[in-house]
Amino acid sequence: MYQPQEKDFIYPNWESRFKLLSQQGFKTVIIQWTSYGAHRFYEKHPYWIGNILKYAKQYKIGLIFGLYADPEYFKKIEKKRTDIKIYLKKLYRINLETARTLSLQLDKDEAFKGWYIYDEINDEAWQDNIRHKALTEYLHQLDHALDALTPNKKIMISAYFSNKTAPDAYAKLLNTALPEKWILLLQSGVGAGLVTPQKCQTYFKVFSKVYDHQWFPIIELFSFSGKIPKADYDIYLKQHKCSNKNNVLFSWRYFFNKDFLQHYIKENKI
Repeated sequence: MYQPQEKDFIYPNWESRFKLLSQQGFKTVIIQWTSYGAHRFYEKHPYWIGNILKYAKQYKIGLIFGLYADPEYFKKIEKKRTDIKIYLKKLYRINLETARTLSLQLDKDEAFKGWYIYDEINDEAWQDNIRHKALTEYLHQLDHALDALTPNKKIMISAYFSNKTAPDAYAKLLNTALPEKWILLLQSGVGAGLVTPQKCQTYFKVFSKVYDHQWFPIIELFSFSGKIPKADYDIYLKQHKCSNKNNVLFSWRYFFNKDFLQHYIKENKI
């Protein structure tokens, strides 16, 4: 998963990065957002999308394009005073506007495989029945709109658990909230030290039994220090062992860190 930042466009090296990803066996890149707050990267850097489409095709890597990311999203959903229906209507409108603009460039391109929705569903903010209903309506409405705009494309969204809700209850919540065809990317709090690897494994086992739709685990590569020492790679390995499914790595910024790459290539004998 890739989080675009303004500094990425100063010295772009898209070809070398897609080449390296291809060499390591990666098949898909998920771009977490294309619009972050007031920053519309696809407008400010109009050649960016064309370049990544070009190199994704060249190295046979599919692209999932994120839409709008509200920097205040997590604060908004954590506040009980937030009128969640009005807020989700705002997200729906901006996400759809972003998708409509991007689809003009993406729709016919073979590297474009689908959309990613930034609005991560944690295991704390949506337990209330009113909030859960509003979330379900928002996601299903967005599903219908995106499918009408770009039929038969994948739609992905993330969920994050930090031991605030029991695994089976969390899986059931997501079962009803998410449209059936959506792909869930499930992230644990192991990397942040909020969940033990053993508890993470329990969640994944329960989801394999209870969650009805397609899902993949996310493995966090981030480091609070901005560097990836051996200790952080050990955390990656612990998360990797939690599930026997294919994993989504978060994020590519840390994957391209030289320390992490050395450990990764050695471990995978590449």
